[in-house]
Amino acid sequence: MQKASLKNTYTYLLPFLFLFIIIFQNSACKSPDTIENAKLKFSKSIITFDTVFTTVGSVTERFTVQNPYNFEVTTDIYLAGGDRSQFSINVDGLSGHSFRDVTIPAKDSIFIFVKVNVNPNDANAPFLLEDSIIFRNGSNKQQMNLVAYGQNANFIVADSELGASGLRYKIVAREGQTVTWTKERPYVIYGWAVVDSLGKLIIEPGTEIYVHNGGGLWVYRHGNIEVNGTLEDPVSFQSDRRDAYVTNNGALWNRIWINESNHNNIINYAIIKDAYIGVQVDVLEEFLAGKTTIQNTIIKNNAGWGILGRAANIDIINCEISQSWQYAIECAIGNYSLKHVTVANSATGRKTPSLWISNNYIYSDGYSNINMIGNTNFTAQNCIFTGNMADELGSSVADGATFTHLFENCLIKSKENKLQNFTQCLFNKDVKFEDFAKGDFRLTVESPAINAGKNIGISNDIQGKSRDENPDIGAYEY
Repeated sequence: MQKASLKNTYTYLLPFLFLFIIIFQNSACKSPDTIENAKLKFSKSIITFDTVFTTVGSVTERFTVQNPYNFEVTTDIYLAGGDRSQFSINVDGLSGHSFRDVTIPAKDSIFIFVKVNVNPNDANAPFLLEDSIIFRNGSNKQQMNLVAYGQNANFIVADSELGASGLRYKIVAREGQTVTWTKERPYVIYGWAVVDSLGKLIIEPGTEIYVHNGGGLWVYRHGNIEVNGTLEDPVSFQSDRRDAYVTNNGALWNRIWINESNHNNIINYAIIKDAYIGVQVDVLEEFLAGKTTIQNTIIKNNAGWGILGRAANIDIINCEISQSWQYAIECAIGNYSLKHVTVANSATGRKTPSLWISNNYIYSDGYSNINMIGNTNFTAQNCIFTGNMADELGSSVADGATFTHLFENCLIKSKENKLQNFTQCLFNKDVKFEDFAKGDFRLTVESPAINAGKNIGISNDIQGKSRDENPDIGAYEY
């Protein structure tokens, strides 16, 4: 009786089972425009842009829209702000603010690219821009939020061209003129901002300078610059593309370029990053007595050099020079003094040592290469030279000029170095930074650099911390 009852039950349910299968197959085969509950998937939850300057377009952000189903989905895609939006989108190669009936094949995805352009207003402070991208298929609605910060700036736009070189520039301090840049609004440079002969540029604490691709700041021969940052308000130099970063394939801007002068140039408490060369000091016509002092400054993440000196007088004090894809510091002909400098370089693909010293270099005048030879005097005290190469020191000595050098109480990574004058130096020790990979070059308690320096009269470190009678090696006191 029990078996017969079960058989009757199966017989009774069988038609309903067939009906369920037919309904399921029909629903799975419905056309996309009748599918109300298809939820698309996004590769990001929100699109954000760092501060974008008025009239300067952002870099392009992108995300993918995925259809996870076994059927195609057709959706409308549009900016909630419509034609008035300061954002723009590109959907699979087409630009606009609104797109109808965009089909995403089954188990496939599409790319959407987003940019933002900021309209100017009268505000000095950054302001917030918001919008969203709407995705609507049937009654189903999803959105991707867009957030950007906009800011007005002082724009310096090149209005002249230097002969056949094609170098475009604008003079910001003319002969006999002293110009001051303040922190009320950032400065955005298109081309080269030039301090002319006998002109002077003073940059006050907290000033932010942003340079467009290929441009820079050029202090022409006999010009003068004072970068007067403070510990609390450093001066910053970086790319105007704030949401991009430098790689070994190219820089975001060119350099700070200082030519010979009888004036003393000062860079104090600055952050210089993402250039081809952080600071270049060199000669155009004659070697002069003016000195460039760079102190309490961080120069990092440059596609070429951190500091390049050629026939120059440079003092570098309490500075961090890190992550350069060529030399962190090159000292070729001239007088160079380094005190409490941390040179740390792990840029991938680099083939040149962190420090290069020589009494010669090759100069190109555009027509031929000229071998320049001159006297060199180099001193490094309480400095760190380390990185991911076996030998972080390099040199070239030519006949016909003097070459003197001294390393005193330095921590150096070098295994086959040809230089000879070392006093109380430590070789090939693990410096034990807080976090080399993340660019934190403060010392840990286990560092061999602690108390290994010589008292040379530098009372504070780069962060304002007092040094004791037995100072630590490098820019940072533990």
